[in-house]
Amino acid sequence: AFAHEVGGNVTFMLSLNTRALENASQEFVLVTVFHELLHAYLGYLKLTSGLSSSQHNLMAFEYVELLSSALMEHYSISKTDAVYLSWGGLHMTDKWNKDFNDTMKNQILEKNRQYKSGDLGTNCN
Repeated sequence: AFAHEVGGNVTFMLSLNTRALENASQEFVLVTVFHELLHAYLGYLKLTSGLSSSQHNLMAFEYVELLSSALMEHYSISKTDAVYLSWGGLHMTDKWNKDFNDTMKNQILEKNRQYKSGDLGTNCN
């Protein structure tokens, strides 16, 4: 994900692995798009070093609530599921390691797996 500015207009470019999202629910795809968009946005603002780990740490501390709220605006999803999905991809962050015990980490990872596999959520037909 990256941003490109020309003449005062900013274009955010995202690349998604369609094979990894092949069976994913709409909720999982949307949170993945939002996550990647945040990478592009943070890179554009130069708020982090540009390293994925720096951006993930900032997302974990500042953007989980925003991502989960956006999911709930678009889908009939519980707050718990929305928050768990918003933690997808952020499992190597300082906040993850500090705030969650192993049971909670496993619940979050399992919920992400269920939405990614299409076992939960809205089908992408």
